[in-house]
Amino acid sequence: MEYKDKCPFCKGENIIEANLATSHPASLVSDDFFERSEHIYAEVCLNCGSIIRLFVKEPKRLEPKRLVKKRK
Repeated sequence: MEYKDKCPFCKGENIIEANLATSHPASLVSDDFFERSEHIYAEVCLNCGSIIRLFVKEPKRLEPKRLVKKRK
């Protein structure tokens, strides 16, 4: 989805970045749980409340230490 600083749903321009908040910070976890995780952020339109996208700021942190063969 491509949007140039406008909400793709309502065309509003009031978009903020927010950290997903839970009792523990929401995080995306790689295969070895205790070594690598990354907080999840959202871009949210304040006009209509839509979550435009979810992302992590440093995806390289989630890369496995060793390459795993892709399943066929």
